[in-house]
Amino acid sequence: MNYISISFYILLLLIIPVYYLLPLRHRWCALLAGSGVFYFFASGSLPACLCFLAMIMTGWAIGLLTGRLRSAGGRGWLISLMSLCTLIPLILFKLRGGADGTEGIFSEYKWLAPIGLSYFSLQMYSYLFDVGKGRIEPQRNPFRFILYMSFFPQVIQGPIPKYEELSPQLYEGNRYRSENIVSGMQLVVWGFFLKYMIADRADVVVSQIFEGYMDMTGAVILLGGVLYSIQLYADFLACVTISQGVAEFFGIKLRDNFAHPYFAPTVQDFWRRWHMSLSFWLRDYVYIPLGGNRKGKIRKYINLILTFLVSGFWHGGLALNFIFWGLLHAFYQVVGGLTIGLRNRVLKAVHISPSSVPVRLIRAGITCFLVMTAWIIFRAGTLADGLNMLLIMTGGITWTGLKELMPTILRMGAFMDPAEWYMLFISSGVLLIVSLIQSRRSLRELINGLWLPIRWAVYICAMLAVMIFGSYGHGFNAADFIYGGF
Repeated sequence: MNYISISFYILLLLIIPVYYLLPLRHRWCALLAGSGVFYFFASGSLPACLCFLAMIMTGWAIGLLTGRLRSAGGRGWLISLMSLCTLIPLILFKLRGGADGTEGIFSEYKWLAPIGLSYFSLQMYSYLFDVGKGRIEPQRNPFRFILYMSFFPQVIQGPIPKYEELSPQLYEGNRYRSENIVSGMQLVVWGFFLKYMIADRADVVVSQIFEGYMDMTGAVILLGGVLYSIQLYADFLACVTISQGVAEFFGIKLRDNFAHPYFAPTVQDFWRRWHMSLSFWLRDYVYIPLGGNRKGKIRKYINLILTFLVSGFWHGGLALNFIFWGLLHAFYQVVGGLTIGLRNRVLKAVHISPSSVPVRLIRAGITCFLVMTAWIIFRAGTLADGLNMLLIMTGGITWTGLKELMPTILRMGAFMDPAEWYMLFISSGVLLIVSLIQSRRSLRELINGLWLPIRWAVYICAMLAVMIFGSYGHGFNAADFIYGGF
């Protein structure tokens, strides 16, 4: 069971009426029961469920102990050490390819790494860290804590919530509002559009290019990098949007995870817009505790490098391409920070405003290219493959090759049928238009303001488009969501 399976929506049809039929103060029990059923079927293993439960209960107990130590004036280092202990399973799992014996242990006993480990571990650590700092009080009811840690719309792939944001919505209960059902449906349909009309269709081409890059030209590798950038964004945005939509059926708002990241004028701004729950987690629980920018410029950049090393490790453990990817993004930001003053002075010297539209567009284009080259390293099987792809791409691109690339591919039907290419272009264009609108106003408010028959015609057309033109056949597996695999 996962967020794109029929069984998941059957489960939803059972949970939603039970939730709204229960008394307001007991409605969280329906969410707890639904989360338990979902996790059992999603993990497909009772031992994995029990391991997940044991980790949650350990975090709950440490939270209570941390609260008592804090009240008694306990030593800060001891509180921090106890919080860090909850990250040990995640760290060992990420080290499985580099520590003696670890790979075999996780291969033989897969239940030791419950599904969603990378997400709920960070969620638990943020809870314990905030309890230790006195920002929140520990949750004394173990069942309520289990619900917070296992809330089914986001447990296996985020976004990573903060306790003070999510817990009141879970525990206090929400009254039935038809607007919540409609709003949730809008988000779920949009998520399916992103997944099946863009991400899965782009994956057909991306997989062929990255697996056979040695036989590709520089222009084709560039195409693969661009399409992977689109695929990754559409896929991850799809899973988060579906999660938000499912939560809204119960009147619960999950935090946004994206803010049109490919419109960012700098790499630093890109990370304020991309995977925001992880970016803010790294800022609040790694970068700032290391000292942030409070101890001088050199220390600031060292802290930045260490933070992105942690990000690379979270994504791929000790795999060199992920470590290099993290360091590359740190390098982008260090160079950007050191040269921003000079670049602005040069622009002013030639009487061009750094905030003018042409400059912002050029900067956004450069940022997209830098991010895309890093995504090639990220997607490649190894660091050597990624670097080789970049060498072929930068050394083999010609204007003639770029000009003839797409007409040749469409004429020959390379990688997939021409009709599939046209659907990918049209769908990506829809995503671009929607993003441009949403960057200025809420598209859902715009749709909700339409005349009722027109509004429902839009919904029906969107659902039919996904059903008729969507790219299927890759199997209903939660790992199909790229970030579900981390």
